[in-house]
Amino acid sequence: MKVYPLIYSRTKFVDYISSFLVRPADIDYTKAVRYVNTAIEDIKYTDGIRYAVFSVGDYVIYNGTACYMPRLIEKLSGNLNEIDYQEYQKDNAGRPLVFFIGFAIKKSEYLKEFPKINFVPKIDLLKTFEIYLEYVKKQFFEPNTDTEITEGYELKEISYISDFTPNFKEVDRITLLKNYDAKNYQNIINYYFKQIMENPDKDISFVSDILSDDVKLSVPYTILSVADSPVESCIAKLRPQQKNTQSVQIPLDCFDDVQPHQSQPQPEVRQGDDLNVDNLRDEKKTIPMESSLIIIIVIILIILIIILS
Repeated sequence: MKVYPLIYSRTKFVDYISSFLVRPADIDYTKAVRYVNTAIEDIKYTDGIRYAVFSVGDYVIYNGTACYMPRLIEKLSGNLNEIDYQEYQKDNAGRPLVFFIGFAIKKSEYLKEFPKINFVPKIDLLKTFEIYLEYVKKQFFEPNTDTEITEGYELKEISYISDFTPNFKEVDRITLLKNYDAKNYQNIINYYFKQIMENPDKDISFVSDILSDDVKLSVPYTILSVADSPVESCIAKLRPQQKNTQSVQIPLDCFDDVQPHQSQPQPEVRQGDDLNVDNLRDEKKTIPMESSLIIIIVIILIILIIILS
């Protein structure tokens, strides 16, 4: 089965490039990078490995794997004796690499060969890492990097197997999966891969192990599992977001075009503008009582001085 590696990664000297380090030529990478950025966000504060499956145009990104390099090496410990990976763990600043690799399957090609959607690529975490290294080594020590357009990679296919039945809660457009099991991740990825293929008009995408603080109603994924709290606790955090999706917290000393939210209307004051008479009239309504008393006392003193003189 032909797949097209999709790789988003730093190299030794170069940061991420939005057009991907490796990708198929005709994928909408501006859309794909939104899914990938969510998959790698704060990953070192989780188990260090996330799995994803999502659709971009005519491609399904199968077995998308976001990795925090130290955790990946730890997880594959004992299976890396034949792999040259030591020099490819950190960038020039000493930061451990965080990267994403997925396998783009062209829907039109797949459905022509497997119309019953009964096969998936044969891939595991070790093989995923080997393919990542195979591509990233080409540019890892270069002072500049360019997007490599891949012509495809041949993987063996295996029969589709998934007896997974999702148990979930829905909040707005997000489905929170309650029974995600990392040991059974491949079965879950296969389930949602089939769902995407069978329902081309539906917005279906899945990512595992998102931190509850990162679960936002604006994330591109429609289905996700939460890494650090029960689903019910996560829903409690999301409820205020639903009620206040338009509210913005702004410091009181910020005088840009957007005004602070207060109980009484406030005059619009932009940095660098002169206060006009209308501004001052409106401000009189909000002068504190203490300031009014001081003004009255000053006026009385001035009158007394005039009279005594």
